[in-house]
Amino acid sequence: MSGVLGVHLKVVGGRYVAGFAWVESGTVRTEPSLAAPAETDRGLSELYQRALELARKHPTTLALLKNEALRAPASLRIAARAEGVVIAAAQHMQVAVAEWAGSGLYKAAGLPKAKGVTVKMAVARLVAESGSNSADDAQSLAIAVAVAEAKRTGAF
Repeated sequence: MSGVLGVHLKVVGGRYVAGFAWVESGTVRTEPSLAAPAETDRGLSELYQRALELARKHPTTLALLKNEALRAPASLRIAARAEGVVIAAAQHMQVAVAEWAGSGLYKAAGLPKAKGVTVKMAVARLVAESGSNSADDAQSLAIAVAVAEAKRTGAF
């Protein structure tokens, strides 16, 4: 398989939810999200195994939409650890990683960087453009970053 694998780690209730989505040949396909188990000791190892399983499908790029929960330092720490695990799995399989900030989605969504324009607006536009339905917020964000990266590389 080739294409772009989009990933986002959202923190809900003190635990991460990992969203995954593929863009291949202009088609978007979602993967089931992975929520951290209650036993936090297992959470990162399960995420590593899942990310490794997806990286073994050899995407050309893993597009990671970074968690930017600056007003919630505890959530940001949880997300940063989980993001590191996903990056490690991609690097283990020699998959290139493109890290995206939320504001980086504006251009791909055709929105100006202007007052009143939000990441939520960009995500909604990219998800709508993909024609895909998402099961949760993490998956919507993964779809958005996958579409943005595919557009950047001319694959969408």
